[in-house]
Amino acid sequence: MAENFCLLEAIYPGITAHRGAMIAGTPGRVKQRMLKLAGNYDVNEIVAATMTAHAEDSFRFYEPLAEMFERTPRNIS
Repeated sequence: MAENFCLLEAIYPGITAHRGAMIAGTPGRVKQRMLKLAGNYDVNEIVAATMTAHAEDSFRFYEPLAEMFERTPRNIS
């Protein structure tokens, strides 16, 4: 039983239904999937969001994204 337990599902009910909307993996894989998603919808902008309790954790999420797309992260105070 324990091996079939999904902690994310317990914390965020319904998350498995949205699993296809999530992008995770190596930086190269994430960039590839984001560019494919943008192409599928014919858009030139993607909004990325993360759920964190602390700003420092968010920065650790957004900085690699900025680097992947050759952008300079802005210091938001």
